[in-house]
Amino acid sequence: MTLARAHDLAAGIEGKDLGQRAVGAANAEFVRRMRDLARFLSAGNGAVSVDDLRRMAAAAGLEPSHPNAWGCIFSQPGWLVIDHRRSTLASNRGREIKVWRWVGQPL
Repeated sequence: MTLARAHDLAAGIEGKDLGQRAVGAANAEFVRRMRDLARFLSAGNGAVSVDDLRRMAAAAGLEPSHPNAWGCIFSQPGWLVIDHRRSTLASNRGREIKVWRWVGQPL
């Protein structure tokens, strides 16, 4: 990769989108189930984070075939970022995560 290409925002976004579509397609059932759960939690609690989904998936024994599938869950239209907070999962080492609200079509 050339230095100019390495600093090309559009190319970076395109690469992210391509990767996300591929991982999402390979984990379509997992992503669909987590999206349904996320919309349900958002409707009931007013908000949802990936930490909420990870805890519930772990309790149910659900796991994607690739960890990047978690990033596909909130990538569809209809989700609004309403806050940011530190993850409480030890594996995330306190990184910042988004808190989402479903504003799309009602359930």
